[in-house]
Amino acid sequence: MLDVTVAICTWNRRPLLEQTLTGLEKMRVGGTRWELIVVDNGSSDGTAALVREWIERGTLPLRYVHEPELGLSHARNRALREARTDWLLFTDDDVIVDPGWLSGFVAATERHPAAGAIGGRVDPWFVETPDPDMCRAFPALAKGFCGLNLGPDDQVVPEGTFLVGANFGIRLDPTLNLSFHPHLGPRGLNPIGGDENAYQIELRQAGLDIVWCPAMRVTHYVEPKRMTVEYLQQFYKNVGRHTIMLNGVPPGTRVGGVPRWLFRRYVDHSISHVANAVLRNRVATLDAIRQRCLIGGMIAECWRPTAHR
Repeated sequence: MLDVTVAICTWNRRPLLEQTLTGLEKMRVGGTRWELIVVDNGSSDGTAALVREWIERGTLPLRYVHEPELGLSHARNRALREARTDWLLFTDDDVIVDPGWLSGFVAATERHPAAGAIGGRVDPWFVETPDPDMCRAFPALAKGFCGLNLGPDDQVVPEGTFLVGANFGIRLDPTLNLSFHPHLGPRGLNPIGGDENAYQIELRQAGLDIVWCPAMRVTHYVEPKRMTVEYLQQFYKNVGRHTIMLNGVPPGTRVGGVPRWLFRRYVDHSISHVANAVLRNRVATLDAIRQRCLIGGMIAECWRPTAHR
């Protein structure tokens, strides 16, 4: 019987996927019995042919799965259905795994019998050095969007802190009947997230631990186009949206379904943006843009159910 299934969900990332597969080929697996599933979410860039080449090479225990319904949550749910093990370990199609990544994960499953999810360190892989002012104003950029480091020791992850999908293993217990929410997670070019956070919330509600394992380490590619103000504005709007999706509309007197204090906050950040631009304080200007976009995304998601009545 297999010990663990590793899954990569991919969409039009052939060159990066090849680097990820090369890294997996170099892992130290010891006696671990494992399978690697590549879930192709409707790629049109030759991903299927690439995976067939790797299957023919025979250096990885690789299986190809095609999931036509576009969206990362759909691809992850397909991996849930395809896995034939008690543990399913996700990584991304744009990472380089540490040689000890898989063995570190397997050892952690044995140390933590109450774990529902186990994940580890994600370091950013910047092919271009990011602008330091942008990093100060946009914390997500500074950590490569999904960078995570919770320290050198195993620990149960505290409430409000989440593992990230680039390095994220989950227990497959049919009695839990859990899946990834299809309205969350990237879908094609729409980068809205929150899918793995929602899954971890449900694991906690089921009484299972979320565990940090520093022996699991990957390096995550950061596309240069994600370092632009335009991209970061949309990113933080989406953070605002999935904050409401996960937590619900915050309290307060509402106008059109939106708490009035959110409108006040939006205006405050807009004024701060203009004032700091006049003063030529670049970091403060960018920070105001970030906060305005975050609040704008929250407003849009609060208002959306009202708009569709």
